[in-house]
Parts: sequence; C-alpha cells; structure tokens
Amino acid sequence: MMKLLEMEVISKEMVKPTSPTPQHLRRHRLSFLDQISPPIFMPMILFYSSGEVEKKTKDDLSKHLKQSLSQILTQYYMLAGRVSEDNLHVDCNDAGVPFFETRANCTLYDLIHDPDPNEFNKLLAYDLADVKDLGMAVQVNFFSCGGMAVGVGISHKITDAMGFCHLINNWSVVACGEGKMLPPRFVGADIFPPLELGSFLPSVGMLPIEDVVVKRFVFPTDKITQLQDCYTEDTIRPSRIEALSVFIWSRFMATVEGGGDPNKTYLIIHPVNLRRRGSKTGPQLLDDRCFGNIYRIAMTEPTKDDDGKYSDVVRKMRKALKSIDDVYVAKLQEGGDHLDFLQEMMELFLKGEVIAFSFTSLSKFSLYESDFGFGKPVWFGSSRFDFNNLVSFIDTRMEDGVEAWINMSPKDMAKFEADNQLMSYVSPVSPF
Repeated sequence: MMKLLEMEVISKEMVKPTSPTPQHLRRHRLSFLDQISPPIFMPMILFYSSGEVEKKTKDDLSKHLKQSLSQILTQYYMLAGRVSEDNLHVDCNDAGVPFFETRANCTLYDLIHDPDPNEFNKLLAYDLADVKDLGMAVQVNFFSCGGMAVGVGISHKITDAMGFCHLINNWSVVACGEGKMLPPRFVGADIFPPLELGSFLPSVGMLPIEDVVVKRFVFPTDKITQLQDCYTEDTIRPSRIEALSVFIWSRFMATVEGGGDPNKTYLIIHPVNLRRRGSKTGPQLLDDRCFGNIYRIAMTEPTKDDDGKYSDVVRKMRKALKSIDDVYVAKLQEGGDHLDFLQEMMELFLKGEVIAFSFTSLSKFSLYESDFGFGKPVWFGSSRFDFNNLVSFIDTRMEDGVEAWINMSPKDMAKFEADNQLMSYVSPVSPF
C-alpha cells in the first residue's frame, strides 16, 4: 500500500492569453444551459511516464505547457476570464488561468499501479467545489521517477465534458505542433438565451455531502458483453454504457437500498449531448465544435412489476434517452417550461423524496491521443467528487474494458463493494 501522497508546491502563476481579447469579445454571455449547470470544476488528470518527459527539464516542460496554454487561450478566451456573480456572463478580462507546479513524494508507478482515486484530488489545483469565479485551473505534478501528471479543472458553468475534451485535444495539437485544430464555436447563448432563474439552485440533484469516497471498478470487455446479452430484450440490445448503468444501479438497489423505499422516487440520470441535433425545419445549429454546456439530462424512473422486481429498465432507459430529440431541443430553446420542471425537481430533492444515481461517460473522446510534445499519456483519470451516487465511465488504457469511478458515502460503499454479484464482473486490472 502506497504511503499517503504528499505534494510540495513549487510555483504558482497566472497564464494569460498570448494576445489581449478584443474589446467586442470581452463579455461572453452564458446560455440558459450554462446557467443551470452546477458551479463546480470538472476534473481530468493525464499521466505521462518518463522517457520523452525525461528528455526535458522540469522548467522546460512547464514553460512549454504554459506557452501552449497561453496560445490556446486566445481561442478559448473566456477560460482566462471570470464568471460574473449574476450568473449571466463571463467577464473576459484576461485575468488568467492559475497554473501550479508541484513535486510529489513518490514515483508515478507508486501512485497508479494500484491507484486510490481518493488521493487524486491532490493532483488538482483546487477542490472541485472551490471553483469561485474561475474558468479553468491547471496543476503540473512531477514525480521522483521523472514522470508527470497534468491535472486540469474546468468550470461546469462554462462548458460540458465534450467541450472540455475538445479543449484538451486542441491544446495538445498546439503544444505538439502537429495535427489540425478544430476552432471552437460559441453559439450557446444564441440558441439557448439566458433566463432569470429565480430561486432555482444550479446544483439541484448534485447537492454536496460531507463524506464521499470514490472507488474504481474495472469491467473487462467480455464481462460487459455478458451484461449486454443479459439485458437484451427482443431487438433492443443495450450499449456498453447502458448495460453497465443498469447493472451498477441494480446492485446499488439490492445492496444499499434493500430493494427500494416505496415512499421515495428512484431515478437513473444520464447527460445527453445535444450537438448534431437541431430543428427539423431549419439548419443544424449545433455541431461538435460548439463549446459550452450543450447537454441535457435523461431521467429514467424504474418501477417494480407485480413480482416485486425492476424489469424493463433498459427499454425505459432507451426511451428516456431517445426522448432528447430535435423536438425536445426546439422546446428547450423556449426555456421557461424546462425551468419550471427543474424547480419542481429541486423541491423534491431538497425534501429527500428523490434518490438519484447519475452516470456520465468520457468514453470515446480520444484522450489517450493527447500528446503535448512529450508522448501520449499512459493513463488518464478523474478524482473524487463531493456528490453522492455519481459514476464516471472511462475507457481502459488498452481499450479492453471500461473503468467505472463510483462516488458514494463510505457507509453505502462498504455495502456496495461487498456484493459478490458485482465483484464477479470486476477485474483487478492495473492501468500501468
């Protein structure tokens, strides 16, 4: 077991765009979907082994990353700005992105051969809930072996996971000097105009709790295929993420909830990317280059059948996911009805009448191709969130399975990971 990870901060500075943001771009409007997104940092940590990294000094590595970050910030200028208190815009004042350098008391192998994801928050510049008005923060962590980890946090008020991944890919293109950058488009506020939110709390459904632990469960491809076979009904075969979502949720219900409380509403939640969706009567306004919160959530409410079992979950989940279509997007542009719905859900969450299990996926985002000029990452990961019942799916390094990073209260996690049926599908695969 690795000793407790300790980090020594070597330096702190603000990285600003290479050139000043033009005056006409100094006020970046938040869209309605930005406004209702939770005020937290989304984390991403990219691990690089020695080898190409060792060919450069720590000073050279940091300088290279800071220079390329400064260049990419001319395209993503709002990340160097500050989010306004009124939740309506970003002041694109070029205040800069905090950039920390640290030294770890261990080797990269020590940290990730049998990883404890609860330690990974130390590789990030700030706590995830400590976003304040920042758009982005970076921490470069050096290990005694010569390896390094680049920890990046981006405010969820400014973009979603897909926008985050596109930023990382574009940053690596600039840093490496190879490939073609796909310039971002900022059309969110035009398509989803901001609204007066009243008493709505953007963190509804993701209220932080005092005690959360995160555990990493690796599901090999052959086990995922077995789950897909198990949950296939008629012609409906679930995707990998759908099958894993149903399985993890079912084991949560069996072990933690004891089958469920009839006085509570249970929800399975998935974010749905709205890019490539648009009006059937007009041009497609949303594409993969759109940067911002271009997503909404699909809610599945499983119900018990006469035998006391939760059946037909896959069919209901697929229906909920498919309901986020062009017609939904067109109605969402009006905003008001959706805000009313969110207000109602907020009240139920605050009363404790809803138990939600949220799933998000970073699968298929090509993050293992993120070469900043010193080779591709040997692994990338997430960290611990302060939100209960939250799962992040990440492809394994060799693409031979899926990692599920599951956040739960310690009490619930103890019951969950003691489940023999769950563990029969899990592999103790090391990422390194």
